Amino acid sequence: MIVTPAQAGVQFKVAWIPAFAGMTNGHLTTIHRNIFVNISGRHNTRREANMSYEYGPAEKKDCATLAEFINMASDGVVEYLFYDLVPGMTPAQLIAHNLENEDTSHSYKNAIVARDGDDVVGMALSYPSSYHRITDEMRGFFPADRLAHLDNFFASRVENSWYLDTLGVFENHRRQGIGEKLISLTQKKAAENGYKALSLIVFADNALAIPVYKRTGFKVVRKVELGANEFIQHEGGSLLMNWGFTR
Repeated sequence: MIVTPAQAGVQFKVAWIPAFAGMTNGHLTTIHRNIFVNISGRHNTRREANMSYEYGPAEKKDCATLAEFINMASDGVVEYLFYDLVPGMTPAQLIAHNLENEDTSHSYKNAIVARDGDDVVGMALSYPSSYHRITDEMRGFFPADRLAHLDNFFASRVENSWYLDTLGVFENHRRQGIGEKLISLTQKKAAENGYKALSLIVFADNALAIPVYKRTGFKVVRKVELGANEFIQHEGGSLLMNWGFTR
């Protein structure tokens, strides 16, 4: 049964929910978590090479799919934060509800999507890095110990940069250049908003995503400590990466 936030008695408005750009292998490799099996199954027709996709801004009707990408890209972080907080609601349902809010950085309005016909098959969510932080709203919603575990992540940013929060492509649409196209469009978006740099955070053990970022001009700024646990099953923490304009 799907329960809405209103039915659950939750006034849910969190300005930022963490999802790490490329922190799962989701946009380049098979989605390996059981929670994501049905996501790839919905898109079981492989595209022929060089067939075109349409790119553009996300729409409000896309929020449920965008939430799946965010959950996928966090590879355990979203589950860790939201686990058992609202009875009857999954993390993806809570995120989808939050994405519908047009007044926060974490809104569908800040997402670029790739479409295969009517289906959203890839997305990039981005906004100014100044919003990458723990807010008072988050402190009032999430348990303090969970936020403390992610303190280094929330404190790590490239100041005055545009921040790529989430990048994801469904499994059966990988290797079509969608990820790199979405990065390129996000770089253009950063420039259009007056920013000279684009930053992101990726798990340090993501051996497939990191080369893609490096190939598109990103460089490692520093390591960000992030301890593994039952939900976050990655070793070695994460990496803060940055791309800047060349002159």
